[in-house]
Amino acid sequence: SGVVGNPITFTATATAGAPAALTAVGNTQTQTATVGTALTAANLPGVTVRDASGNPVANVPVTFTITGGGGTGTGLTTTTNTQGVATIGGFT
Repeated sequence: SGVVGNPITFTATATAGAPAALTAVGNTQTQTATVGTALTAANLPGVTVRDASGNPVANVPVTFTITGGGGTGTGLTTTTNTQGVATIGGFT
């Protein structure tokens, strides 16, 4: 009572916390293809970045590294989207 402009209207925006966990997304099984042939987009690996409360975190830089089996990748350094997901650009 006694507040001028009652009721008061305001806007609040919640943001995710700091990145705390990675979860593999997409096809995480072993991939095979003919040498020199690119994997299809549906078979490209990716991750979801989440904060300690399980919220997806956007705009997090992610770098993928090929550690075995050979091949070449594109878009191995990328940023998570608004759903906290980052995927490589391509793999041959």
